[in-house]
Amino acid sequence: MKYTMHIGLFLLCTAVALAGAGCGYRFSGAGEFPYGVKKIAVEVFENPSTVVGLETTVTNALIYELTRSGQVRVVDTKKADAVIRGRIRQVSDHSISRSGVLTAEARRVYMQVALRLTRKGGQTLWTAENMQEDEAYDVAEDSAVTEANRRRALERLSRRLAEKIYNRITTNF
Repeated sequence: MKYTMHIGLFLLCTAVALAGAGCGYRFSGAGEFPYGVKKIAVEVFENPSTVVGLETTVTNALIYELTRSGQVRVVDTKKADAVIRGRIRQVSDHSISRSGVLTAEARRVYMQVALRLTRKGGQTLWTAENMQEDEAYDVAEDSAVTEANRRRALERLSRRLAEKIYNRITTNF
């Protein structure tokens, strides 16, 4: 009985996998990197905002996403086929929930970035001027707790933004 159940489960899983493969379904952003790029460098994002260290958070999130994909190898600029350069254009916060006229209970942080993927010789392969993402966070009575909540929100936002960047670069290639 146990043996038959395992075979049935195996056959069901195999059928689902084959059906998914046969219908042409694929995950978003599962395309190839443009123009045969196999080795890529990611420069630290420019950060004219007042959020100290955000450039590192965003850059690391993008490097992680590129590495996780397995499509390209992240290397230093001298060894790369192409380079991604980014700039944090804007970071802003807005209240989304209030308990009074002057008391916010929750806020949302927005970030907008501009990016450019260029071949080693300088040829632009891909650009995005206004990619943005946002994330909500709780406001606490203690400003240190609120700042920690904001920092965690920026980290989550950076990870989602990196995923969006990767998907955009690899879509339709």
